[in-house]
Amino acid sequence: MGLSSSLVLGVPLGTFFSEMFGWRVLFVIIGLLSVLPLLIIYKKVPAIKEEEKITLRMQLSILKNPIILTALLITLLYIGGYSTLFTYITPFLQATSSLSMTEISGVLFLAGICSFVGSKVGGQLADAKGSKFTICLGLLLQGITLLLFALAGINLMILIFILMIFMLATWSISPAQQLYLVTLAPRNPDIALSVNTSFIQFGFALGSGLGGLVINHTSVLYLNWLGFAAVSIALLLAILLFKKSRIRIEGPRSESKSG
Repeated sequence: MGLSSSLVLGVPLGTFFSEMFGWRVLFVIIGLLSVLPLLIIYKKVPAIKEEEKITLRMQLSILKNPIILTALLITLLYIGGYSTLFTYITPFLQATSSLSMTEISGVLFLAGICSFVGSKVGGQLADAKGSKFTICLGLLLQGITLLLFALAGINLMILIFILMIFMLATWSISPAQQLYLVTLAPRNPDIALSVNTSFIQFGFALGSGLGGLVINHTSVLYLNWLGFAAVSIALLLAILLFKKSRIRIEGPRSESKSG
């Protein structure tokens, strides 16, 4: 929720002020502002003595588990599909609508609120319906909305509605994915979540990089198709993963009953 909350304010404010002062000045301001949380963490967050030193090798060893690795690939792909479009959402909105920069900042503010709500709803839904159901539903909605972005130029309100659902769906996956990874690695949940966070960052980098290639060689209007392909693969992996894990669970049960 902290990450999605930052999108509520960071993206629209960054878009607005970069238009006024330029993105270079904005980066300098962000760098200076980051000193404040640095001091707060240094002063207020207590030091915790580690019971066991966690080495990089121990963290990477979790990748030897094919189920966990597949789950992490799902994280990489759905975040990659998200960032392929959202990294360049301002030029996309400019190309598909007549919105001014101020109006785009307002739209992005609403999108940020939806990402915050999505994180909250995703957590509640994962508790009520299970992480697997929430992940598949979120991926399905994310893929559908990326497909519907092809209709972006038809009507502005439809475009904004699609964007809101896209943000809700994407960020509803995150808490469910974390819950699922914790169940896969109950003895080392902290390692599983830390590696998942790394794959989230890899996903941002992958999506932004591939999106940049698409813009350079074709048009910003084709970004949603690349994102749709990535999310479709993530959904396929999720279906196969959950089906495989169900067979593993039901197999021993049926054997024990027959015995």
